[in-house]
Amino acid sequence: MPQLGDALDKLTDLEKRLEGANAALNAALDERRAAEAERDRAKAERESLERSVKYATEAIAAQQKVIDTYQNLLIPAMEKLVDRHEARISDLEVKVDRANGRVIKSGLIGFIAGVAAGLVKIF
Repeated sequence: MPQLGDALDKLTDLEKRLEGANAALNAALDERRAAEAERDRAKAERESLERSVKYATEAIAAQQKVIDTYQNLLIPAMEKLVDRHEARISDLEVKVDRANGRVIKSGLIGFIAGVAAGLVKIF
């Protein structure tokens, strides 16, 4: 019967080795699931970052479009407006100078007329 005892010992040893192998396989499967979950999280984060980069790129392009519009349309329009106002100011300065000249002439004429009237009264 020693053969039967040896066979039972071998069978018990093989069962323990099978349990160990199954435990190692389960541990490897758990590691694989954890790695897959980490990969999925990394993939989701990468997609989120790609969306953020896309939105930032679109925002930069929109801002650049606004800047281009400002440079191409508004600045020239403002320059024309400033030129018009400067021309108007120059025109008004000329008119004010003419008016001042008339006032001075009127004042001198009035002064001379007053002096002449005073001289007429004296004589």
